[in-house]
Amino acid sequence: MGRVWHTDRGGFRKVRVWVAIAGGAVGFALVLILHALYGPAALALALAGMASAGSIWQWWSVPELGPSARLAAGALHAVGFALLWAAGAAEAGLPAGFKPGLVLGCLVAGAILARVGRSRPAWSRACAAAGATLCAWLIAAFSGSQGAPGSYPSWLELLLGLDPASAEALSTLSRKVVHFLFYGTFALLTLRALPGRLSPRTVGIALLSVALYSCADETRQTATQVRSGSGWDVLLDLGGASAFATLSAVWRRGDNG
Repeated sequence: MGRVWHTDRGGFRKVRVWVAIAGGAVGFALVLILHALYGPAALALALAGMASAGSIWQWWSVPELGPSARLAAGALHAVGFALLWAAGAAEAGLPAGFKPGLVLGCLVAGAILARVGRSRPAWSRACAAAGATLCAWLIAAFSGSQGAPGSYPSWLELLLGLDPASAEALSTLSRKVVHFLFYGTFALLTLRALPGRLSPRTVGIALLSVALYSCADETRQTATQVRSGSGWDVLLDLGGASAFATLSAVWRRGDNG
């Protein structure tokens, strides 16, 4: 009986993998068609949809949760991502404290999730998936006009006594560092939420997820009036993701050794 159940589960996993591959191929074809017809705005939306769909699939793979909980978590991810994507597109009309409030709320929620994940190992994958959802929500909110530097360089001038050119350079540098660390953390959480042991397959899935979100972010910026996307930023994001994934592999190997 146990052997039959094991075989059935193996068959289910193979079917799920092939469904994911087929869905990715169809999604990629649609991305190319939308870009050809409607330009970067539609391309960014299509990439964001693919990234969000991948995160919903990831929620469905969390073994500690029942089907209803997985469905609810995936729906919450999708709805929150869509709402923040729309909010991030607004040129004006959002509260002045929107950006800092959102970041602070996600940091507090992330700290709570980290504490729960450490104290209850059985919930660690679900907590990691929830942390990855918070990262996705932040990307959705800040990839539009709301993610522009705004008055940040002016604050650096005031606080550090810098000239405008130095403040602008420091602003750019600090934002690149945040890019690297943020997407590295995102990849680490995604990797931790995936079922099974650390392997080239799970690392590849985590990096693919990060790549989709990063490409959606940068492509969307090209459609705004105040920002411009950059392929170099995508490489920077993937560099952070790869570095954190490598550190995770070394850390786990040390623990096992």
